[in-house]
Amino acid sequence: MLCRAARIGRHAQRTGSLGGLSADGQSVACFGFKNATNSQRAAGYRFKSTVTPAAKDTSIPLNSKTQYTTEASADGKTLVTAFPNGLRITSEANPGHFAAVGVYVDAGSRYEDGSTSGYAHLMDRLAFRNSERFTSAEAMAAIEKLGGSIMSSSSRECIMYQAAVFPQDVPTAVKLLADTTLRPKFLPEDVGELQATVPWELQDVESKADMFLPEKLHEAAFRSGTLGNPLL
Repeated sequence: MLCRAARIGRHAQRTGSLGGLSADGQSVACFGFKNATNSQRAAGYRFKSTVTPAAKDTSIPLNSKTQYTTEASADGKTLVTAFPNGLRITSEANPGHFAAVGVYVDAGSRYEDGSTSGYAHLMDRLAFRNSERFTSAEAMAAIEKLGGSIMSSSSRECIMYQAAVFPQDVPTAVKLLADTTLRPKFLPEDVGELQATVPWELQDVESKADMFLPEKLHEAAFRSGTLGNPLL
């Protein structure tokens, strides 16, 4: 199920989507946020518009009264719902015993420069720690109680937060995902703890050929930055 969510997430990236929700456990979806400068990623995809969007709004949509646009893929299996503030929700019907939810943020290492190098990796490691709603201990207890799978990871393209849980646990999973992406608290002790592990992580990458060689290949192929930026 989580692999399926990742596939939908990749579709979300290609079509400019970074977000979604399955309240009844009968669909796979992903939440997220889209940079307007990357809107050309939607090129080449054919969608049929079903709702006319309202005027530009920068607030986060929280109710059904918010105007939005829904588009369907050519095969009709995947829906992309876009809100005026740039939030896009990609969803796909998938009846089963688990529901998969993910948040995909367009903020991978390719968007970093000399002053922000390593930020995407740090944000990944700070996921599901202290936030406005949960402390680290409370977040960990909630995750363990879910009994499913919840994780985060960063790549050159984006930062991914994913969960595969029982249908009745989707609201809790969404709360965790929303808090860690929208309302995190970057406490000095958390940041300091993670910074202390960076030398070990770099040494670990250099000791493993399957991790070290791709890094060097990207560095050689994309010397001007972007995809040539290191993951760590």
